[in-house]
Amino acid sequence: MRRSRCNFEGNNGSIYPRMEIFNRVLLRKFSTNSKLFRNIGIIAHIDAGKTTTTERLIYRTGLTKRVGSVDDGDTVMDYLPEERERGITITSAAITLPWKGFRLNLIDTPGHVDFTVEVERSLRVMDGALVILDASKGVQAQTLTVWRQARRHGLKLFVYVNKMDKLGADLGKCLMDVKKHFGLEPILLNEPIFEGEEFKDVKSISEGNLKELIAQYDDEFLEKYLSGESLDEDSMKAALMRITEKGNEAVAVFVGSSAKDIGTENVLNGIIDYLPPPKDEEIKNNFKALAFKVVYDTKRNSFLVYCRVYNGNFASKRQNIFNVSKGKREQIGKIMQVMADEMIEMESASAGQVVILTGLKYTSTGDTLSTCEEEEELEGIKIPSPVMSVSLEAESIGAQDHLDRCLEIIQLEDPSAAVQVNKITGQTILSGMGELHLEIIESRMRKDLKAKFKTGPVTLAFQ
Repeated sequence: MRRSRCNFEGNNGSIYPRMEIFNRVLLRKFSTNSKLFRNIGIIAHIDAGKTTTTERLIYRTGLTKRVGSVDDGDTVMDYLPEERERGITITSAAITLPWKGFRLNLIDTPGHVDFTVEVERSLRVMDGALVILDASKGVQAQTLTVWRQARRHGLKLFVYVNKMDKLGADLGKCLMDVKKHFGLEPILLNEPIFEGEEFKDVKSISEGNLKELIAQYDDEFLEKYLSGESLDEDSMKAALMRITEKGNEAVAVFVGSSAKDIGTENVLNGIIDYLPPPKDEEIKNNFKALAFKVVYDTKRNSFLVYCRVYNGNFASKRQNIFNVSKGKREQIGKIMQVMADEMIEMESASAGQVVILTGLKYTSTGDTLSTCEEEEELEGIKIPSPVMSVSLEAESIGAQDHLDRCLEIIQLEDPSAAVQVNKITGQTILSGMGELHLEIIESRMRKDLKAKFKTGPVTLAFQ
């Protein structure tokens, strides 16, 4: 397997040797065993600790020798310069983690409302999600938004109450918020240990109390419990998996502090124990995949297409594939495994995997790809209407063509960005999801795509 770097400002580099070993051994071993896959998203309100949690999980699984810090700007997942400068997640990043013989395909999503489409298209291709709460703030506005997005896509969920070490942490309020805002009974699986006011560790809930709680929400477990049958840890895990699968009465809850590495191993175990693998039917029939994200690689002057594979196995490179949505034939250059800002060349792609395909010319977000021209389209991705706009003016006549090309690239990368020309003034109008969203697009165009233009004031977008 060969590896290459995406054209992004790099991370600390410590991940790569261990990642290469992992890809050589485990990715081949699990390439067709979807029962050992977990495709999950990490979702939360901004500053709840998504990226810190992800960095800790990466470290826990052995891919890094030290933990990246948002404050220090050296995280694996927030690798874009803008993300490191601002200390926030702007674009969703994917990585594959090994844990106890399982393969966890994990996507860290933004928490800011301006980047809701990044969350939407990531959740569209996930099977489950970890919802993170700030222990001092509970369920916040964007937490509820992303929760609803996840439920709309049928994702199976559990909750992680992070930052239990923070001043003002209130587990009781968080549990009440889960019940009030999510409409689910929280099943607390571990509880905090304090020395004085300092958060020191977590401990498992006693089996007597946990069994009684689980029995309220799983009939199979209740029947065995009432009959006096012996119920071990595996029985409780199976019942909690069924409760999570059902998803309409209760939800598993873990507590911890990612910054202090307390409770994060429980989160990894919870992903395996309570979130589902890809469905059985996904490994059959013709190769079928959904393109959920497109990124322009300035170094290669080509697009990288992120795909979730739903059916079959595609083992051939430089072979024709059919874009069902566009009615066009495409030729795949390479199949790549994505690891944050690094890509590992793969020999094949099979059901349940999240991969990058290179060489595609016509594919955009939401398109269905298949080896069969008669294949039905997969459900696409819902794109909200833009809310803010800004006018753009090329610095010179010669710069106009390049500006137009850059705007085409931006629209392919980001379907929530819209471009139109004002028929009266002749101005080019760029619209997006908010001021921060527009700032990030402008920065991308100037720094990465080398466009030269002036901007007008930001205004409300008129439909």
